[in-house]
Amino acid sequence: MYLSSGRYPLRIRGDTLGEPVTFGLPRREKKLTLAYRCGEREGVIAENTTREEILWTPPLELAEAFPEKSVLPIAWILTAPDGSRREERWELKLPADILPELQLEAEDVTGLGVFVQGPGRLRLRAQAQGRYGAGIRKILLSCGGFPGEGESRIFDLPEPGEVTVSARVWDSRGRSARRETSLSVLPWEPPKGGLGQIQEKNGLYLAQWWGKVSDVAGKNQGTFTLVVPKGEKELRFPLGEGRELAGQTGVTKVSAGDRLILEAADRLTTVRIPCLLEPFLDICPGDRALGIGCRGDRTGALSLGLPVSMGGNPLEDLAQAQADTDALPLGQGDRRYLRPRLLWENQTPRADFPAGRVPAEGKLFLIEAAPKADSGDTFWELGFPGGCLRAGEGAERTFAYEEGALRFGTTEKGDGWAVPRKIYALL
Repeated sequence: MYLSSGRYPLRIRGDTLGEPVTFGLPRREKKLTLAYRCGEREGVIAENTTREEILWTPPLELAEAFPEKSVLPIAWILTAPDGSRREERWELKLPADILPELQLEAEDVTGLGVFVQGPGRLRLRAQAQGRYGAGIRKILLSCGGFPGEGESRIFDLPEPGEVTVSARVWDSRGRSARRETSLSVLPWEPPKGGLGQIQEKNGLYLAQWWGKVSDVAGKNQGTFTLVVPKGEKELRFPLGEGRELAGQTGVTKVSAGDRLILEAADRLTTVRIPCLLEPFLDICPGDRALGIGCRGDRTGALSLGLPVSMGGNPLEDLAQAQADTDALPLGQGDRRYLRPRLLWENQTPRADFPAGRVPAEGKLFLIEAAPKADSGDTFWELGFPGGCLRAGEGAERTFAYEEGALRFGTTEKGDGWAVPRKIYALL
C-alpha cells in the first residue's frame, strides 16, 4: 500500500489550540488528504494536495470536545488515493489565558442605595461562565475577609470605611478567575432620643423630647413617636420626622409613674427608648407643703424637674395644703407618689446634735429636721450638690453638702444648727 512504509513519517510542529501548526508531508507525486479527529469531531485540513508543507490553525472550539481537559488528544490522518491511511496521535494544549468569565456585582439590600455599617448589608453576586465547553465547579465570595460560597451571598458590614469584596471561580478544567473591588461603607449609629423636662398643666403633660438619626449621605430619615403602654395596648403620639429634631408634645391619658417609650426609627431599624415620666417637685415658701408636679406654675411656688421614680409614698404626717395655690403635699391628691429611701435616722432626735458627717449616697436628699433640740416643730429641706431649698421654718442653716456626705453642726456650735431626724434619698 502507498503509505504502508514508515520511511515517510508525518512531520508536525506546534502544540497549542488557536496557534498555527505546521505539517510536513511525504514527498510524493500522488495527491494526499490530511484530516483530523478530536473526540467526536472530525474535519479535513487539506484535500488531494501535493504540497509538502501545510499550515493550519486548530480552532479553540475543539476544546469543547473535552470540557474537563486542558491538554486535548487529537489524531492527524493522512489518506492516499488508493485508500491507505496513516494516523499520528498528538496533543494540543488549551492556551493558559483561556479562563472562566466572571463578573462581580455588589448590591445594597437596605434600599438606601449606599453601603452602610451596622444593619446595612450588601449582596454579592457572581456571574460566571466556563469557556469552550467548561462548566463552573465552585464560586467563592468574600467581603472584608469573610468568605461565603455560592453565586449570591449577603454579608454584614460591621465597620465603616473601605471594604474589599472579591469573587473567585473554578471551572471543570481546574482553571480559576478572580475579581476584586473596594467599596465605601458609610458610618451609622442606632437612632437616639430621649425625654427631657416634663411638666403638667391643666391635665396635660408637656414633654420636651429630642431625636436624632445618622445622616448616611443624606439618604436616611427618622420617625419619632411617643408610646405609652396601657396594659396590653399602647397609646401612640406621633412627634415628627427628620434627621435631628427637638420639640414639645402634649401627652394626655397618662399618670405620674407611667412608663413612657420614645420610639425612634430610621430606614434601617427601630429603637424603643424607655423613659420615666419625670414630674416636678414643688417647694413652697413659708409653712407650705412639699408637693410634686401639679402647681408649679402657681404664684409663690418654686418648681424643680427631678429624675425621680414613681411609686408608693412611705412618708407620713406631712403638712396639708393651706390653699388652692399651694402645692399638693406628699400623701394627698392624685400626684402624690414619691419613693424616698431612708439613708439615716437619728437615734436621739431630741438631743443636741454635735458636729458630724452623715454618709449619703445619691445627688438629691430629703431631710426631716427640727429647728433645735427638744423641739416639737418639723421642717423639710431638699438638698442637692448646688445648695438647698427649705419648706417650713427652721434654723439658719441645716446642712452642708460634701462629696459622699452631709455635714451637720460645727465644732463651735454643735447645738446651733438644726437637728436632723431622718435623711432620705429621692430615687
